Amino acid sequence: MIKYSKLIWVLLIGLQLVFGGCQKEEYELGELITPTNIMLNYEIKGANSENPYGDGSGVVNFTATAD
Repeated sequence: MIKYSKLIWVLLIGLQLVFGGCQKEEYELGELITPTNIMLNYEIKGANSENPYGDGSGVVNFTATAD
């Protein structure tokens, strides 16, 4: 019984050393600048006068621009 209690104490102390030694890293982003004058354009693949909703592939290309 004494062997098991010593083993339990060693495991508990080992776990405390492993988890107690970890430190949470702090990250910083810096100044966040909100974009202005946002323009969003889209192009449907295969869209023409016969197929205004495209060729059925479901591919849409988006482009976004901002100041």
